[in-house]
Amino acid sequence: MDELEPLDVEAWFQAVRLLMARAKASTCDLEQQVRHLFHLMQLAPRPLRDFLTPVCGETELEVLLESGALESAALRLIAPSVKFSVARNCDERVLATVNFPGGEAAGFAASAHLASAVVQAWTQSVVLLESHAT
Repeated sequence: MDELEPLDVEAWFQAVRLLMARAKASTCDLEQQVRHLFHLMQLAPRPLRDFLTPVCGETELEVLLESGALESAALRLIAPSVKFSVARNCDERVLATVNFPGGEAAGFAASAHLASAVVQAWTQSVVLLESHAT
């Protein structure tokens, strides 16, 4: 990933919280939510970048999104060092859990869409990380 200048820490966490609220409220712009999450990863504060770096680059992400592979795109955003799980319950809802290295609490989400569950769990895990750091 190109070295972009990070956002101010407070502004970055605020942007993550806004994306989390948006993801919980609606899945109608799911492609944009996945893209927004990728861009937030690129703009993350430097100390967080080691475990926030997605597996794919922007070109690969765009190819996946343009082909409608939202699930694959969302999963490619999770860095290898991040613990995560995805499962379906008996109601066919996707359950996702994301836990960053050193994180004391995991983000958890349930959604009808895998990509939405991943975005929600990822953003919730970041918010929990912030709350444990303060």
